Amino acid sequence: VADACGVRDRGIKMRDDFLANLKLLNDTVSKASTTQKRPRVLLFEWLDPPYDGGHWIPDMIECAGCEYLKIGSQSSPHPDSWNGTKSKQVTWEDIYEADPDVVLVACCGFDLERNVKDAMGAADKLAKLRAAQEGRLYAANGDMYFARPGPLLLHGA
Repeated sequence: VADACGVRDRGIKMRDDFLANLKLLNDTVSKASTTQKRPRVLLFEWLDPPYDGGHWIPDMIECAGCEYLKIGSQSSPHPDSWNGTKSKQVTWEDIYEADPDVVLVACCGFDLERNVKDAMGAADKLAKLRAAQEGRLYAANGDMYFARPGPLLLHGA
């Protein structure tokens, strides 16, 4: 792409920076994963109705040293067959049964402010989760860090 835009050197630097940061993330996760239990993470791609994260989201969460929590009967027990699947609608009952360690509200196409607002709107449902009760419920800019394929996905991980 950089060649086509006439900025080859800039593209090479961006690639090298990205790969260096990915290596740093992998090294950091490798060191931490030998001493800590991997938290099971649920990322909401949508709240009403609830959808889990699909496509590259499971890979991102695994890359960050966590376990992507598979929700409901449609989930595959085999990680390799899970990755790359679309997000799917899940039920609150299945979410409560899965009991995630960490919950991230990062709805597709929404910035941090909107995800916080939507999480507040679903507070009655989210508050029932152990993760929320233990202070491990977060919101993020889903559009910037999870929905757009590009270098910022690394920051999402």
